[in-house]
Amino acid sequence: MTKKDLVFKLRRTVQLGKWSISMKLRDLEGSYYGQLHLLGYIVEHPGCTQKEMAEFLDVSKAAITKTIARMIANGLVQREVNENDERKYKIYCTEKGLEIHKQCRDVFRYTGEKTFKGFSDEELEQFNSYLDRIIENLETDYSRNKSIRELAEEIKK
Repeated sequence: MTKKDLVFKLRRTVQLGKWSISMKLRDLEGSYYGQLHLLGYIVEHPGCTQKEMAEFLDVSKAAITKTIARMIANGLVQREVNENDERKYKIYCTEKGLEIHKQCRDVFRYTGEKTFKGFSDEELEQFNSYLDRIIENLETDYSRNKSIRELAEEIKK
């Protein structure tokens, strides 16, 4: 086995994990894989603003606006005018959004259990230490505090 084979297996593992989650989530009405982190943020921060979401998820405000509009249309969230600044909106989860969020958590839990089925606690600790070392090897002082999106944008320059 070569290091190239290991890198391929790491990438394949991520692909299969996303595929597994996406296949389970496709039956949830009005939800999309890309919305899950945003929905989770809204559940944990009721009344948050689109600017806060964009900063936390490190995406553009335009992307958040488009996603929120889709989520409103699907009945997952609602937008209310901020009483302190009528130019801003507060975002809240609807009952449907809360139910989708709960089901998503169940899917992620199931996928995690499936992924690490048959691993002992010691093996998981060892695997975690290997991943920490890989991340440490790949991170530099320059990349350490940057998101993948920021690094990808710099590659395009």
